[in-house]
Amino acid sequence: MSTYSNSELIIPDNIPIELQVEIIKHLPIKSLIRCTLLSKLFNALIKSPSFIIKHSVRCKQQHHLFVQYDVSMNGEYRQKYVLIIDNDNDNFPQNKLLTVPETVHQILEHSYVLTSSHGLLCLADCDEQRYCIWNPVIQRCIVIPIPDGLGWVVGLGVCPDSIDPKIVKIKRCVNSVTSTFVNWDAEVYSVSSGVWRTISSDKPRKSTFLTPDQVLINGIIYF
Repeated sequence: MSTYSNSELIIPDNIPIELQVEIIKHLPIKSLIRCTLLSKLFNALIKSPSFIIKHSVRCKQQHHLFVQYDVSMNGEYRQKYVLIIDNDNDNFPQNKLLTVPETVHQILEHSYVLTSSHGLLCLADCDEQRYCIWNPVIQRCIVIPIPDGLGWVVGLGVCPDSIDPKIVKIKRCVNSVTSTFVNWDAEVYSVSSGVWRTISSDKPRKSTFLTPDQVLINGIIYF
């Protein structure tokens, strides 16, 4: 690849596509996103699960800490957000003050971060019946409507095979008359498909109480 100006990236036609792929594997994420605008071929290639997996294995990703705090300004409190790069070789972490997208800011004002996975944050706005998956590093977010937002325990994960972010929500159904446990309702939302899918099997058989506290280990969510 060679750059002839600050606004135009020129790729010589005589470079085989296989070599071009090997080159872009070494690019950081923000540069890869810009490369999706080069052509339909690069857009499809960079967004393919196989390329994403190869890129994530090759590139060592830095850990980021997301911090939310309040600042008093003219007698009013305003929320500020900072992304801290956790660098083992640096005694003084690098801080990046975030400009939060308006949709994310509205949700954060009335709610909080439910969970996180692979650098993605899952937010919930029960008043507006919606979830939001936000990547603070590249400043992109996806708003997901909630068919029924009350009473669910929510988890976020990323499929290790397809690198597809997914939200799982589960709640127990209780008989309104006898107040006894009846069954579990569980649904999964896949970002790639854009729809909620009901889970009909592999649900808990006993009545138990789930809390929002969770741990994600090797693609498995433990409530």
